[in-house]
Amino acid sequence: MKTKLCLLFTLVLCNSLQAEVKMETLSVSMRDGVKLATDVYRDDAVTQAPVVLIRTPYDRTKQKGIAERWVKAGYVFVAQDCRGTKASEGVIAPYNNEGQDGFDTIEWVTRQPWSNGRVGMVGGSYVGAVQWQAAVENPPGLAVIAPQATWSSFYRNLYLGGAVRLSLISGWLAGNTPKPEGVTPADMNAALMRLPLSDVDEAMGWPMPILPDGETIRELI
Repeated sequence: MKTKLCLLFTLVLCNSLQAEVKMETLSVSMRDGVKLATDVYRDDAVTQAPVVLIRTPYDRTKQKGIAERWVKAGYVFVAQDCRGTKASEGVIAPYNNEGQDGFDTIEWVTRQPWSNGRVGMVGGSYVGAVQWQAAVENPPGLAVIAPQATWSSFYRNLYLGGAVRLSLISGWLAGNTPKPEGVTPADMNAALMRLPLSDVDEAMGWPMPILPDGETIRELI
């Protein structure tokens, strides 16, 4: 019995090492027509498999290494740029569309011929938060999420002691939204020490319409 188990393990290991990983880039339409850049990694020899999905604002193309490991373990791996980031269409408004876009993406995944209808999501920080937001929408086929280093309370992520975490929000936007050509971001520490705080985007170097307007910020702080 022990010999048979060792032989079986060896065969499985050999098959995984021989997996030929192929990648295809697709544009996946959301319910409002916005198209999101999506990379599908799979082994053509596997007709159907469970799918591991990652939705990220930090460049889907950086997932190649981990994608290949998932495929060699028997899964299909899907990496997607969040709305308004990198190669995806639309305008990024942090957390605003992630629930709906997550639902639409998972629903699309389950309809693909290479999917067995079961989807899991992985990732940390913002990439973990989008998992919670997708799960709330209860998409068919979402079997598991594995959020890491992220919030479990949306409120406590954006508020600290009842005050909005303006440094967190503005700093993230400064690093992850398109910058006007030729603009060099100001030092964040200096920008956040300037009053009024309602003008923090101007202090950083360019307007960020995604931030609450000055009146709203004054109400929050």
